[in-house]
Amino acid sequence: MLVKSQLWWSGPSWLSQPPDYWPVQKVQIQTTSLPDVKSTALTIETHQPNEDITSRFSSFSRLIRVVSWMYRFINNARSKLPDRVFSSQLSVQELQVSETVLFKLHQQHFRSKELAALKTKVAVSVSSPLHSLHPILDCHGVLRVGGRLSQSGLSYSQCHPVILHKKAHLSKLIVHHLHIDHSMQVLHF
Repeated sequence: MLVKSQLWWSGPSWLSQPPDYWPVQKVQIQTTSLPDVKSTALTIETHQPNEDITSRFSSFSRLIRVVSWMYRFINNARSKLPDRVFSSQLSVQELQVSETVLFKLHQQHFRSKELAALKTKVAVSVSSPLHSLHPILDCHGVLRVGGRLSQSGLSYSQCHPVILHKKAHLSKLIVHHLHIDHSMQVLHF
């Protein structure tokens, strides 16, 4: 039985002695020349252009938080230890960056022609459904509504709302999110 085995619990008797008294066994290693082997590194990237990450979520706030945690993980993996973020809470800046990233991914998927035109300082095509909105690119590369509202006293995001596709899942998540937030505000008064 192992419970009563002295060897099991203490090891061999020579192990409790100083290393000078330990038994020495000479081991002969046969050295043979090994053939040269060339190693090849292979990286495989799968890309499914029609896959929409937003379709996996039913809540906009959860989507933003998951993307924020992913970006924190990536940034921490790329950073040296002193520069890493270990907080258990996400910052407002991290959430805003994730929101911007999601808007850009959405627009690249649905509005790639308009984005390409505006990035090269060319007007959006007259045949584009966005032409009448006079689209502009903000400093982050997000497609927004242009126009004369910029001369009003409204905030930038009110004057130039982000352009999203009306049938996209991300748009539905945002509408649902704002509807719930607005409903909660009304209930509190």
